[in-house]
Amino acid sequence: TAIRSILFPGVRIEKNATVTDSILFFDAIVREGSVVYRTIADADTNLGSGAEVGDPRGELSIIGRATRIPPGIKIEGGVSVFPNLNEESFRESVYKKGDIVE
Repeated sequence: TAIRSILFPGVRIEKNATVTDSILFFDAIVREGSVVYRTIADADTNLGSGAEVGDPRGELSIIGRATRIPPGIKIEGGVSVFPNLNEESFRESVYKKGDIVE
């Protein structure tokens, strides 16, 4: 489900996933059970099943191009994630406002 969001061609939002107040660029995938708020995700990003990204009342989260977010991870509002990262690049299960993942 997408609410008040901009979805570019090729974006896939799987079953029981929700995207709110966000912009998802070309071919981004939001896997089953994920929740996304106030996030800009560049092209070819993949948000793993059950991931939580952003905050409905917080700052924007930015996900760089072709990054693979691991299943079940929590990325709060105000986090910046570099492009071209794979799941192994994420060493924490929770990232807080101001964190930069590179």
